[in-house]
Amino acid sequence: MKNLEFKKIDENIILILNIWELNEENYINLIKIEKEFSEKGIQYIDISVSIQDMENIKFLLNNGYYFKTRNFDRYILEKECFRVKSWRISLTENCNYACFFCHEEGLDMTKTRDNPKTLEDIYALIKYGIDNHYTDITFTGGEPLLKWKDIIYYLDRLECENLFPDITIVTNGVCVNDILLDRIEKYNGKIKFNFSMHSLTKTNYLKIVRAKNKKEDNFDIVLNNIKKIKARNIEIKLNFVLLKGLNTSKEEIQAILNFAYENKIDYIKFLELLITDKLISLYGYYYKLSSLYEDWKEEFKILGKQPRREVYKYRDRVKIELQQCTCSAGCSNCLLNRDINITAELKYYPCFILSDKNYLVNSKNLLSEIEKGNHMITQFGKEYGNGNPLLIKNKKYINQKIEFYYISKLNSNFDNFISILEKNGYKKSEKRDFKEEYFIPNSPSEKWLNFEMVYKAFLNTYTNEYIETIQERNIFTSKEDIGFKITFLNRLFGEKPRQFKNLKDYEEFLAKLDFKPYLSLSWETLTFSKGNSNISLGYNKEYDKITFMTQDTVFEDVEMKKLLKLESLSISPQKYLLN
Repeated sequence: MKNLEFKKIDENIILILNIWELNEENYINLIKIEKEFSEKGIQYIDISVSIQDMENIKFLLNNGYYFKTRNFDRYILEKECFRVKSWRISLTENCNYACFFCHEEGLDMTKTRDNPKTLEDIYALIKYGIDNHYTDITFTGGEPLLKWKDIIYYLDRLECENLFPDITIVTNGVCVNDILLDRIEKYNGKIKFNFSMHSLTKTNYLKIVRAKNKKEDNFDIVLNNIKKIKARNIEIKLNFVLLKGLNTSKEEIQAILNFAYENKIDYIKFLELLITDKLISLYGYYYKLSSLYEDWKEEFKILGKQPRREVYKYRDRVKIELQQCTCSAGCSNCLLNRDINITAELKYYPCFILSDKNYLVNSKNLLSEIEKGNHMITQFGKEYGNGNPLLIKNKKYINQKIEFYYISKLNSNFDNFISILEKNGYKKSEKRDFKEEYFIPNSPSEKWLNFEMVYKAFLNTYTNEYIETIQERNIFTSKEDIGFKITFLNRLFGEKPRQFKNLKDYEEFLAKLDFKPYLSLSWETLTFSKGNSNISLGYNKEYDKITFMTQDTVFEDVEMKKLLKLESLSISPQKYLLN
């Protein structure tokens, strides 16, 4: 690793003069540098790169940097820093709602309800954080307004010491009251509300939030509280986690936008659903932000881009945020993207996914425990790079890959195979369901009929767009297993594959090229990992058949291979299904 040379251009810009060769594994080292400078108030990181250094240039462009200028034989690439020293404090892990997709802020709420700290203990930590420049505080939960009197206590103590940090209250909005709003209006700093709303259709709202008091007027109470807050000119943001089939239709989104415009709402935030192994049953609700954007791009005017978030304006008034979950940018970016998360027990949770990893903090050890958490995040950054261990990942468009397929001689079903893998130490690492539509020429050759040439479109269950794929597939032998070397003919030279919404229109387009529909397939897939071994289990719904697949290398777990009675598939999986 090179000893970097830093040059301060002015109060806002740092220039890195001799960057090392960047890759997924060492990118975390650059993130640590970005974090360090951004927390010192630096607004821009510039990097000087030789114009011949195309690998580093591509890597930086893919990770938020952009061309700033050229200086003789070098490019200067720049990235804007957005880091604010912010933290989230859960005032209670109790909640009056039971939203079916709740990820509990990445905390293990079942273990944190018995021993909350005193108001004095929590305030001492808040004060210590402010003294160390953690000046952006979010009160969350559970439902923080079950403890609304505590918030007033903290505001009073802060004001007595002439401290006015920025404060955000994340709430479902049911417990908003005039006493709290009166106190907030008198606060000399900035306070805003983030309402977890999720739908502006009453039936869908009640279906999502599952209020514990089971009162149908909760929806009307929340709407009334939103209007009450705006009447006092307090900033408010409405959050909507995208849930396919519940709040993603054109009509649902239009209702949200209309309400925001008519009631002068400051921000609307749309978020992608976070799928972890604990929430795998919710996979069918996952819906990509890109699909929402495609539907509304003509009406959303871009305002700016930040890590994980793009900001737009709707009808020149309402600001729209499209935000991915914390983990979507990859473990290597977590140092920049992740707030400090602390429970009512004063336990600090560094990782959104590992809810059992936490550190007990107080007004003396907060910074040292945060450093322990940063070390843990750094290790994940080295392991996963821009990836993550979530069950849903955005696939990169690649030019070539090798796949090995297997079938089992066991008389077993999909759930039993899952059970066998898990009992032998394999963990779920990714879930993907999708549909495939295959096309062949009207007068196909044997290569097309044997799926050595493939023209298909696939649709993930969490998007509303088909992606075109044109493949050449050649037999590839490794050890005793037979694989398929796949070349993506429509991705050569860095081309992005064609995407489209209407399959009927696409069929008409292909008909003009003398192609016709040939085969429709629907797949449910789960990938499992154990050490360096990975294997995907695929269930085809039309033909009620199961296949196993590994990518890039054969399945080398010999004992597991014997246990599952796996045999290498010597024909394409599509041909196997048809046979």
